[in-house]
Amino acid sequence: MQSVLFKCNGEIGNPSDWEGPIYVVKKNGRRLMESGISLDMTYFVIDGVHYVSWSNREINQERDVRNENGTNGTADIYIATTNGEKPWQLTSDPVCLSRADYGWSRLEVDVEEGTYMLRHGDDLFLSISGTGCSVVYCLGLLHAKYGSDLLDPASWDKVPYPLLNRESVPGQYGPGHNNFFKDPENGVDDWMALLYRPLAEGVEALYDMQRIIHVMPRCAGYIGMPMVIPIWKCTLNMI
Repeated sequence: MQSVLFKCNGEIGNPSDWEGPIYVVKKNGRRLMESGISLDMTYFVIDGVHYVSWSNREINQERDVRNENGTNGTADIYIATTNGEKPWQLTSDPVCLSRADYGWSRLEVDVEEGTYMLRHGDDLFLSISGTGCSVVYCLGLLHAKYGSDLLDPASWDKVPYPLLNRESVPGQYGPGHNNFFKDPENGVDDWMALLYRPLAEGVEALYDMQRIIHVMPRCAGYIGMPMVIPIWKCTLNMI
């Protein structure tokens, strides 16, 4: 599994106008993770600089030692700049921003993935999802200040606990893998879409496809640094 993108050469709704898949490659033209997989890439622009962030998972293919959950290796968060006209071509070396170094992202497997950018004034938030894709899946957060070097890991702080987990909302287990978008009515309020599972037991992580997409209006309240507080007392519209 490797990160790829598709390029639209015409009408967005016409499948024949799409080109791809095109592999995302490093400056030297080689794939992002030759000894494993890369996935969950997101793209954002800050002050005209184009960035991508994704998850790399190195897999020891010579000595395939798997843990009790059947997985091998860790998944870590990376960032790099990219060519705005050819976004599949990195223009900087990949930098590791975050690893599964807290217990909440190591409950089943050592995984951090699914990044997405949210900007609020001078605060830049990068959401991350962690651990196995079962009921223990949860949502975490990285934070940097506008104007800092986003390719420097020292510019980022990591909230040491999950913002959302299976205890956050009754009946919603394993919340995570989110994105942010603006209120389609006023273009101001931040909304969030994410996945969760309706069952607390009998879930076999990746092999169980029973996951529900929810859209949450007015999902984020800002009360200082570096926290984003989800407002759960809002209408949840199931898609």
